[in-house]
Amino acid sequence: MNDVGFQPGPVTRPVGLETEFGVLHPGDAYANPVVLSTRVVEAYCTGAGVPTVRWDYEGEDPLADLRGGRLQRSAAHPSQLTDDPARPAPSGDAPPADAGEGADPPPAPWGSRARPSAAEAALPRATTA
Repeated sequence: MNDVGFQPGPVTRPVGLETEFGVLHPGDAYANPVVLSTRVVEAYCTGAGVPTVRWDYEGEDPLADLRGGRLQRSAAHPSQLTDDPARPAPSGDAPPADAGEGADPPPAPWGSRARPSAAEAALPRATTA
């Protein structure tokens, strides 16, 4: 293929690969992938002459499968139940907030690891730009 004089065309829309492969800034261990992804969207909007957009998760269904199936709510891990703003999902292996004191942790394979683990706590912290 001959690249001489090649002018790439404009991006017609972001394809969402930042959620599949991760957006990163090589050499910056503290780069925030959400900020970097926002910059991609803002750059697209600037080039297209449209106003900046905000992230809108309202139409998302955390239990829907891309292949057309849907996980039963009762079978989902508590951390997957992110669609009700009045009842935030617990982080990691934490039992639901309404489970009460001494509630059983989710069944295997979820486990009952304390969060954050020592290894997670030692990781660099994300920052906002």
